[in-house]
Amino acid sequence: LTGAPLITSTENQLSIVDSIGQNFWNLLAFSMQMCLASILGTVVAKSPPASKILGKACAVPNSVLACYLFSCILSGALSWIHWAVGWFGCIVIAKQIMVQAHNKGLKIHTPHFVATTFIICLMMGQGPSASQIAFGATPGYLKSLVDPSTASGLKDYYTIIEVACQPKAIITELLAAALMFILLYKMRPKEDAKFFDGMTKERLIDYTATPDLSADKSTLAKRLSNSAVIGVLMGGLFLVYAIKGLITKGFAGFGINEFNMILFGLCLVLCLRPRIFGELFKESVTSVWGF
Repeated sequence: LTGAPLITSTENQLSIVDSIGQNFWNLLAFSMQMCLASILGTVVAKSPPASKILGKACAVPNSVLACYLFSCILSGALSWIHWAVGWFGCIVIAKQIMVQAHNKGLKIHTPHFVATTFIICLMMGQGPSASQIAFGATPGYLKSLVDPSTASGLKDYYTIIEVACQPKAIITELLAAALMFILLYKMRPKEDAKFFDGMTKERLIDYTATPDLSADKSTLAKRLSNSAVIGVLMGGLFLVYAIKGLITKGFAGFGINEFNMILFGLCLVLCLRPRIFGELFKESVTSVWGF
């Protein structure tokens, strides 16, 4: 497609084999950034305060349509802010809504409801943490993908705000998600015979359970790992650093590293105790197997 030589580079053009070999390790910085984005976003969604707030919020809908709308809007908004928070947050949201719907006697087809929520969540995941935006926000990465003459016309990096907050892009996402929601909602099963209890109430409650908040302080190590002071202090320092960067550089200088720093600080503050943060971090590592 490009006319580039396959194996041997010429004086004017890099071969495909040489290009792969020379640029492969440029993925390392991006991969680490995305691993942290995924893990930290998952920890935020699973943290005790976030789980508690979502649980209370999910008791609001009182009709089938309201349940669908509430689940998709909230999950979609979280996904736009951060795709990992949205993806794992939508699991908590959808399951909590199904628990409340079960209590209120609302008939929701479990597989269709979950599929609708996740599809809207996927469509709205083109916000500040999207991979293509993170690529552009990684200093020097875009230039490494092209030849020197093309690279000279590019900026060293494009900030998250420059790309993710374009009005046209946001409007396009919202319209596409709204049309998809209407289509999916019209396709939902309506006959009683098609409804079945895909998950019991007890299983849903267990799935959305929060971490053990008890504080074992029998030894010095356990006292430190259960110290709220350490968690809040460390998280606060990360947040102060990120806010300081926003004040000095402005939103124009807000990159993927600054975004992850804010997530890191939020994780430590929301989890309160280092032990809880460590446990959730360990659980969330499975979200990055693809990277």
